[in-house]
Amino acid sequence: MSVDVEELNSMGVKEVQALAKRLRIHPSYKVGGLRVRKNKAELLRDIRRQVVSNGTEDAQ
Repeated sequence: MSVDVEELNSMGVKEVQALAKRLRIHPSYKVGGLRVRKNKAELLRDIRRQVVSNGTEDAQ
């Protein structure tokens, strides 16, 4: 799976959510006792971090 920065920027919310799911990035976080869904920018940030930390775009 190859992910390019330009491709990420042009993807829609549903596509970003699907990519995050394939990369096993959790779609939400807790604030206090409430669970809050990540928005597109937060998911893109996490995707980029995972791609950089792995050195490749492949995650299983």
